[in-house]
Amino acid sequence: MAYRCASFIIIEDQATGTNAIIYECGMGDGAYEVWLGLNADGQVAEIFVDLELLSRSTGTVS
Repeated sequence: MAYRCASFIIIEDQATGTNAIIYECGMGDGAYEVWLGLNADGQVAEIFVDLELLSRSTGTVS
């Protein structure tokens, strides 16, 4: 099953319970750092993707 939005697609595999999220980052293709947060059972509970938007902005990062 797939859910579509203007800027991302969520694909769910109901047979395995896994899913994938495909999204636009606005900075083009490339490699971006990803961190996973685990819960007390060692399962992935959160995903953080650094799209480098602040480091590429024209504003000041403090």
